[in-house]
Amino acid sequence: MSDRRRPSSFGGDALLILTGRVLGATATAIITVILGRTLGPTRYGVYALALSIAATIGSVSELGISGAAGRAVALVHPDEGTARAIARSCIRLKLALTLPVGALLVLTAPWVSRLFGGSNANGGSIRAAGVLLIAAELFTTLAGLLVALRIARGNVLASLAKGLGELALIVVLVVILGGGAGEAVLATGLGYSASLVVGLLLVTRRTAAPVDVKAIPRWGAIVRSARLIWLAQLPWTCFVAVDQLLLGALRGPQAVGIYDAPMRINGALQLLAMPVAAALAPRMASIADPAARRILFNRALRAVTALYIAIGVAAVPLAAPVIAVALGASFGRSADVLRTILPYTALLGATPLMSLSLNYLGTRRAQVLVGLATVAVNVVGDLLLIPVLGVVGPAIATDAAFIVYAGGHLVLCSRLIGVEKGLLARSAFTGVAAGGAAALVEAAIALVGLGPAPTLIAGAAAGTVAAIGVLRWRRELDKSLLDALRSRA
Repeated sequence: MSDRRRPSSFGGDALLILTGRVLGATATAIITVILGRTLGPTRYGVYALALSIAATIGSVSELGISGAAGRAVALVHPDEGTARAIARSCIRLKLALTLPVGALLVLTAPWVSRLFGGSNANGGSIRAAGVLLIAAELFTTLAGLLVALRIARGNVLASLAKGLGELALIVVLVVILGGGAGEAVLATGLGYSASLVVGLLLVTRRTAAPVDVKAIPRWGAIVRSARLIWLAQLPWTCFVAVDQLLLGALRGPQAVGIYDAPMRINGALQLLAMPVAAALAPRMASIADPAARRILFNRALRAVTALYIAIGVAAVPLAAPVIAVALGASFGRSADVLRTILPYTALLGATPLMSLSLNYLGTRRAQVLVGLATVAVNVVGDLLLIPVLGVVGPAIATDAAFIVYAGGHLVLCSRLIGVEKGLLARSAFTGVAAGGAAALVEAAIALVGLGPAPTLIAGAAAGTVAAIGVLRWRRELDKSLLDALRSRA
């Protein structure tokens, strides 16, 4: 007999995952500010390059195991014994794949560093990135398994361990002891290692629930099922990592630092989108009724679409104050990057919701083709625009690639789930109106000339009030959204 717990609500899971994301994003924002001001654009660029190299190699060698593991667990939910047995098997597989790749990066660091100038700083950072790769990839798998197992509180604990551990080590190794980019990368890797302890304790915990041995897939079956997921997920890494790698090769570490810092700050805007996507996606696999699945998906999609379009438009007047307050004058051109990625920001809400939902429903070849087209647009755009426009070039290429990615996934979701296009267009229009109202208020405050910090604080506060007012007036925040959040499917 299966161990069946009362299912948690969609909103409850999303709130717990959001809490974990808030903790992680807060730590990342503080770390970005500390490193940007301590290391400066060039040495910060070396740090960012090392992280991009680790992320790219990790994603390529990951083979889609994290996504396949989460889907395999979600399909047997709520049979906890079998789900945890599958999770343990997937962790062992991921460890077997990740350890050799990380070790190889450590050994080949001198050769890899030559692609980006060949300095000792590059080499030391890339060796540290080998350690980071192992810890980060295992953490990614564990985070996905925590979501699939519906242990949303685990994301809070893991994010807290990672954020506090990384922040403490950054302060000690870089600020107090005067370390450089290599020490910063090592601190990030050790921060991930701290979170692994928490994740492993929660995911691998034994229970008295019975296990259906026949339902546990073999490693070969997991790898085969992961192939399409792997190809579909690669573009997500390429959006930022490829930009940084090509910037490093064509313009050097300083350009990478100026580009990476605003992208990391902008990454904090995923705080709401990713928890909603992570809480919703497993339900797409477990809800048997297509009508119920469609209703829940569409209400979540409309909400994040309106919100993120509003955020993207509202962020434009505050770009310069954000960079001035957070990073200082040496990162001045980062404000241009932050303004340029408005389309990317506007689509940050809907895109992960669509892509993760499709992964849990079963990745199709069409999704892979969308991903490959996206990568092609991004790479070609970078190669054409970086020599001409510098750090703004990859921002434009990322916008174009993300539009292709979001458009392709919208078509696929329309076919497989059903998208209420008229209501979605209404939500998008509401987002533009809400963001426009916020931007007008922020621009008016900026004209007063209060200085960067007061302008940022007053503008953000007044803009938020204006945007929420429009969203409520247009009924984007209504009972149907509350009903969706209460869903226990």
